[in-house]
Amino acid sequence: MDVMLRIYGKMLGPMLVALLLPCMAVTVFAADIAGSKPNIVLVLVDDLGFSDLGCYGGDIDTPVLDELAESGLRFSRFTNSAKCTTSRYSLLSGQYHGTGYPKMKRSTTLAEPLKKAGYATWAIGKWDTHKTTPLDFGFEKFFGFVNGSSDYVAGNPKWLLNENRFTDFGKDASEFYATKDLTDFLIQLLKKKEETKDKRPFFMYASYNAPHGPLQAEEDLMRKYRGHYMKGWETLREERFKRQKALGMFDESIKLPEWQSNHRKWEGLTDNEKSWEDYRMAIYAAMVESIDRNLGRLKQELMRTGQWENTLFLFMSDNGANPMERSGRGHMLPWKPKCGMSQGTEWAAVSNTPFRWYKQNNFMGGVATPFIVHWPAGLKAKQWDNTPSHVVDIMPTLLEISGGEYPKTMRGEKMGEMDGISLAPLLAGQKVERVDPIFYSYVGNNGLWNGRYKLVSNRGGPWMLFDMDKDPVENDDIAASHPEIVKTMSEEWYKIGNANVVHKDSRAPRKETSDPWGGKKGKKKRDEQHPSWGGGKKPPLPLPNE
Repeated sequence: MDVMLRIYGKMLGPMLVALLLPCMAVTVFAADIAGSKPNIVLVLVDDLGFSDLGCYGGDIDTPVLDELAESGLRFSRFTNSAKCTTSRYSLLSGQYHGTGYPKMKRSTTLAEPLKKAGYATWAIGKWDTHKTTPLDFGFEKFFGFVNGSSDYVAGNPKWLLNENRFTDFGKDASEFYATKDLTDFLIQLLKKKEETKDKRPFFMYASYNAPHGPLQAEEDLMRKYRGHYMKGWETLREERFKRQKALGMFDESIKLPEWQSNHRKWEGLTDNEKSWEDYRMAIYAAMVESIDRNLGRLKQELMRTGQWENTLFLFMSDNGANPMERSGRGHMLPWKPKCGMSQGTEWAAVSNTPFRWYKQNNFMGGVATPFIVHWPAGLKAKQWDNTPSHVVDIMPTLLEISGGEYPKTMRGEKMGEMDGISLAPLLAGQKVERVDPIFYSYVGNNGLWNGRYKLVSNRGGPWMLFDMDKDPVENDDIAASHPEIVKTMSEEWYKIGNANVVHKDSRAPRKETSDPWGGKKGKKKRDEQHPSWGGGKKPPLPLPNE
């Protein structure tokens, strides 16, 4: 249909096309009529909380993303699959992760149909998809690592430069820092494309591992934020929520959920414990600003080469902020190798403001992500969109916009169907109708979002029900007063779960109550225990006034 419109546009002029559009069930962008496919930059960051960016109420300096959000489209109810691997699978395949996860069975990736549609296909960063590399699934170039995490300065044995092992790391962040060097690779690809006069549009999958642990940062940004977080968890969380309301993200009537019982209170910490907590959140903030700074460098290169106007830019996170406690090597300076800090439970709660819980769980704290769309040549909608949506929607969206086709077979296998819907109409200022609910499942954390209602079970606990129109922060469980809705939605969850071969250990509910985070003791649950901070030893970088 888009080809017909281009022909009509050339033969009869844009006025007739404008008259025909209301009668034709298609979404048309400025770049379509111009006859050129947009470049696509898909940025996926790791463990970023919903409220960390300035344009989502945060206190971290993110001027590049803030400007893109202000002149583009922000989503307030876009969701992921609550975990690194599952979100990546769903984002790249357009399928819920049970379909072919983790081996990409009966699945394609965005790169394969886009390559067939004439795109150059590049990937950087974290792959994290079961003993494969991006080169196995349609990407022409790759620089990054194929496992789940990496030292930002010293790397690990899983780093590859295309098909070859990469070992040229650094002694500190001035010599090698993953976020910067990954961006350098993309900029080099753009320069090479210009030099060789490669006229193809490009698909760039920028899968940064920041701000996933181990928390490590460049020295200048780390020093900038040291001391910034001495206000404490509760105060900073309230300040973020106030800014979110000022941005129009939440109605004034919505109340911030209470500080959870498994969270410590700032006033109960010693001065040295407060210093350690500020120290690790300063590293995290520096990592987030580094992402923004490097995206600014990438944008400048695209502007220099005249490609920015017709570049569709998308930014999101793979899950909510991470509560796991892994701070055993905090005595190392964060711009050196092997610094082993994590964000921790309370800072994860601040990052996920105003939502409850965290990564892996299916409260909004686990699945809500900032989602920014920017496209000067094609985007008509601006500011905010509150349509419930999911990472499985990205594949059908980009295929519609690019003219790519979802394959029926690939690598000798019949492909499973896509589970998502195209969000392209939203980019054009129109609406979408979602017939099927959004499905969530990760190891005993499960959910279903259908219209105004969201069904949730966390850590094997009972089903809870929330009216997301009235209660977007999931404060008020209405399951007891609406058993018929719980019954209908839970049956639908099992129907989709069975179709997606969700493992029996992930089925819900299994227990009468959910295990609270930190509620279990012992070696297997040490990730849920608060750090001791070394018996009084101070952080290696003192506070500015010390």
